[in-house]
Amino acid sequence: MYLNERDIFQESHRGKLAKRLLQTTPNMDLENQVLSRLKKKTDGETRRIEVIVTLLMYLNERDIFQESHRGKLAKRLLQTTPNMDLENQVLSRLQRSLGKTFTFKMEAMLRDFALTGELQRLYAADQEARLKTAEYSGSAEKAELAVHVLTASHWPAYRCDPMQAPKSLDACLRSFRHFYATQHASRTLSWVHALGTAQLQVLFPKGVKDITCSVFQASILLTIASASNTSGRGGTNVADVARLVNLALPMVKMHTASMYLHKVFPLLTLVDSNGKPCPPNKQFHEGDLLALNPGFVHKLRKFKLAAPVAAKKEGESGRQEIETLRKAQADAAIVRIMKSRRTLQFPELEEQACQQLSKLFVPPPKLLKLRVEDLISRGYLQRDESDRNKFHYIA
Repeated sequence: MYLNERDIFQESHRGKLAKRLLQTTPNMDLENQVLSRLKKKTDGETRRIEVIVTLLMYLNERDIFQESHRGKLAKRLLQTTPNMDLENQVLSRLQRSLGKTFTFKMEAMLRDFALTGELQRLYAADQEARLKTAEYSGSAEKAELAVHVLTASHWPAYRCDPMQAPKSLDACLRSFRHFYATQHASRTLSWVHALGTAQLQVLFPKGVKDITCSVFQASILLTIASASNTSGRGGTNVADVARLVNLALPMVKMHTASMYLHKVFPLLTLVDSNGKPCPPNKQFHEGDLLALNPGFVHKLRKFKLAAPVAAKKEGESGRQEIETLRKAQADAAIVRIMKSRRTLQFPELEEQACQQLSKLFVPPPKLLKLRVEDLISRGYLQRDESDRNKFHYIA
């Protein structure tokens, strides 16, 4: 029996090791060896990219790598200062081996990121002009806003929580929405607050602190400070905070705990009905009153508060997303083939679909059969009355 080097690789990496390689190893190399902490192009970087792409070509399930790399690319673009030359170099090399379809969404992400600077410049000019009008003059609260506008179909799916932003932030969001409507009247903006960061200057009794935190943490902190001043109770309970910011109570409790139970930066404290601090209690309840910690002190004036991360079964959810995406890709391939050929026997349709999908994954026969049945039920295909293995495209 003859086995080429690709067959040998596949045979030796079956089972759990193969799954681990498919999910992490190629992208880990991209992260650690190529894209992290490297500022200039070198021959060494080019060689690493070549090795990674060569390894990728041996894998059948390249779509897992594709989605993983797209997710990590999004994090680099939104949460760090990316090296755009290296990002483009990697995508260019992937495109040469796997085609434009493989890198289309990632290239679109880079274009979105590149447009951010120009969009921010136009928004700043618009704000400067509008601040001179009566609509904005005399505003007591001032805030600055920087926005990344992402094309939803190109970026990973993000949850848009219906958070009610504090007054100062809400004014900025409405202002940007108005500006963006003048630039793109047919587009709709949805705020992904989970990806945002905020910089606050908070006046504590023992000093001013410049705090970098998540938008959720900032909104909760500002809401507690504002509500405590107006309620007359000296504090605000978690249930009221959840109602004011329009977020689910478990999420509010999680973010509140990150500021109340923090070992280094305890920004919040429990208080009684008179506003006096109470002893710390890890098991705080939704009816407990919270307020800014009057005793908070730290030698650092500026610090960053880590955002809590909800526990999730990443492997299972990631696999479900891949399976859903594969169904859509298989549907698209079958429809393209049938639209071109009009009538086909299933074995020939299966062969051509496998050929089209092979750059992403090798579809099992059962998947293609199920997708054909689904397309029949949705009115895209019709089974031949005299030959059950023959299918017709319905225009």
